[in-house]
Amino acid sequence: MRLIFCLSLLGMLTTTANAEVIKSATDGFIVQHSVVIDHDSARVFQVMTSQVGDWWDPAHSFSNNADNMLIDQDCFCERWNGNLVRHLDTTIWLENSKVVMQGGLGPLKELGLSGVMVWSLAPNRGSGTVVSWKYHVFGFSEAGLAGLATAVDGVLNEQIERLAGNLKD
Repeated sequence: MRLIFCLSLLGMLTTTANAEVIKSATDGFIVQHSVVIDHDSARVFQVMTSQVGDWWDPAHSFSNNADNMLIDQDCFCERWNGNLVRHLDTTIWLENSKVVMQGGLGPLKELGLSGVMVWSLAPNRGSGTVVSWKYHVFGFSEAGLAGLATAVDGVLNEQIERLAGNLKD
């Protein structure tokens, strides 16, 4: 039942110009998001990883409380009352520039799907930091992956916009 509810929520979201489904097929998809944030990469990285509860939408968590989420050199995890959801495993952690994680976010995990999420930070030509997220999802599922691409794209777009909004002066 929770899986159906999560997929319904995913389907209701829309995307904006800084989000894109790059490729979509029956066995996988790639979504990409980018935003310019008017802070240096150290500040953006710190908020993006150490303060995930301040910007992640709690509706897209298992505990309904984003303060239970953490991103570190080990994982993107959610812990509360003896419970654990290991959303993604961290495979690369380059302070202030890149995080690479593997796994299936939210309901993707229950569908038997996996992926590679790459978060990159680079200086913007003018000022600030360009934050780019790319998520490659792959596997086989009864749900069909092509139909999930737009929903996942919408959820990730919402999160990167919340991150950027959290860092506005």
